[in-house]
Amino acid sequence: MFKFKTIQTKVISLSFAIIISFFGINFLFQLHKIKEYAFEVIQSSNSIVNDLLVEHTSAYVYNQDKVNIQLSIDSINSDYINSVYILDKDGVILAKNKSSNIVHEVHPRFEALLKEEEKSIKNTEEYIVLNTFSVLDVPIGYMIVEANLDAYYDYVKRETTEFIIEGLLLIGIFFIISYFVAKSIVLPIEDIVRKLQDTKDDDFLIFPTQDQKEFQYLGVNIANKHNKLLESKSNLNTIFNMTTDGIAVIDKNTNFLFVNRALSEITGYSKNRLLEISFLEFISADFKDEMVDNIKDVFYKGSHHNFQSSCIVNHDNIVDAIISMSLMPDRKTIMLVLKDVTQENQYKREKLEQERKFIEQTRMAQMGEMISMIAHQWRQPLSSISATSMNMMIKIQLGEYNLETKEGRDECENSFVGQLEKIEIYTQNLTTTINDFRNFYKPNKLPVLTSLKSVVEKSLKIIEGSLHNDNINIIYDYNFNEKIELYDSELMQVVLNIFKNAQDNFKEKGIEKPLIKITTKERSLIICDNGGGIPEEIMKNIFDPYFSTKDEKNGTGLGLYMSKTIVEDHHKGSLHVDNQEAVEGEGIGACFTIKLNLSSQSMEG
Repeated sequence: MFKFKTIQTKVISLSFAIIISFFGINFLFQLHKIKEYAFEVIQSSNSIVNDLLVEHTSAYVYNQDKVNIQLSIDSINSDYINSVYILDKDGVILAKNKSSNIVHEVHPRFEALLKEEEKSIKNTEEYIVLNTFSVLDVPIGYMIVEANLDAYYDYVKRETTEFIIEGLLLIGIFFIISYFVAKSIVLPIEDIVRKLQDTKDDDFLIFPTQDQKEFQYLGVNIANKHNKLLESKSNLNTIFNMTTDGIAVIDKNTNFLFVNRALSEITGYSKNRLLEISFLEFISADFKDEMVDNIKDVFYKGSHHNFQSSCIVNHDNIVDAIISMSLMPDRKTIMLVLKDVTQENQYKREKLEQERKFIEQTRMAQMGEMISMIAHQWRQPLSSISATSMNMMIKIQLGEYNLETKEGRDECENSFVGQLEKIEIYTQNLTTTINDFRNFYKPNKLPVLTSLKSVVEKSLKIIEGSLHNDNINIIYDYNFNEKIELYDSELMQVVLNIFKNAQDNFKEKGIEKPLIKITTKERSLIICDNGGGIPEEIMKNIFDPYFSTKDEKNGTGLGLYMSKTIVEDHHKGSLHVDNQEAVEGEGIGACFTIKLNLSSQSMEG
């Protein structure tokens, strides 16, 4: 006798177990994400405080201006910041935020932080960061910022509680739905079986018409399902043998039990030959141990996907393969899918090498231009240093100061200190120029969180002197201040390429009032000029490699090609150009639009 009530209970229990399992797994996953996000908020807030304080407090630390140091650190008001300490070069505490009573002793964590490679201690127990104030790479003081982890724990607790309440409500709703679904499935079958059990063999021929129809309907449905299963099996066999990916079933000893035609073509062995050997015989020695571990994981976890390996096929040829494995329902065999990616990997390697060469060529071509710009930017500070030192020498030689009297000596000292301070400022300007140049040619290994405005300003520091020398006016219209993760030195290369092309175009066409307008909006950077636009017949070719309208001496044809590669491949964005109404005056100008599709954080830039 069939126990349909038991079936109904099993359906409900199974559904409920699936729901509970799903909720449990999702809960662990969401809890991890909640903790990660809460910690990222602390890190981001701490980073902002560090940047602001280092930028605004360096001069005060250098001049030992304790009043302004205290005002600077007291201005920081953040739920995620607990304490801010300013230390001298020996680690002695000079100031602490919101505290006028300072014990002038070495900060207890100073030595430990100084030994850390990243000058920080970051975990869920404490979050402390050490920053250095320096002049010409010589430390003059330090800043220690301690994060407030109470905000972290409050956020995690609040988000976790809300997630549990929502999960319990969903579990209750799904349980009720499972109950009624199981009941609606079981009741019709139970009713037909009960009527069949109550009917004797002799009475079967006079089975009530209505019940006969129900029974016949059930039989027809079962037959239809059976036919569909046979049809699905036929379709699966067709797909199995038509796919270009190698598919096979192996046992616990990695022996082939079933293979498709594609696997035979990839390996160069016939199906019969494959059924006589082990799958591990194809795996190269470098990957064999890892493959054995992966197969063990499949029997334990149920699957292992996208394992990349080198396989030795017929005639000792090597192919690159991506292998995915799944445990079969009998839990004794494994189905594996092998995709041959040899040609794809070769194409990727060739493309990466070509891009590397293109970038190197472009950077080398720009280096000469950058050196010329640096020389131009250095003329003014060097001339000022020369004039200041000459002025000091003349005053000494002419004996302008009466060193016999105290007033004369004070006047001489004040004059010389003022002149030396000017020389120091000019020297810092020279250092800044070198640092900008060095950072531009330092490749980004990891993206940094910065704004489009910052990228433009860094680019202008390098080329601004050259633009000013050619009387090129710059208009700014910043409407997007979110900080975005990007490779800033690479994006600077794009911006500099566009600026330099506009500058060369102004010179070539003799534009009387050259103008460049820079606009940011909705993760986009738009750079327009009034240089007459780009001829329509070459518009479609300007992003092609080695295409240039300049002579061979002045252009490589790689600038805009690499710019498009940097934006589209490295930043998942887009770069396009069109002719629009000129920024100023009549006619048209070229407009380059850089659209970025990246993560961002809403922070004022």
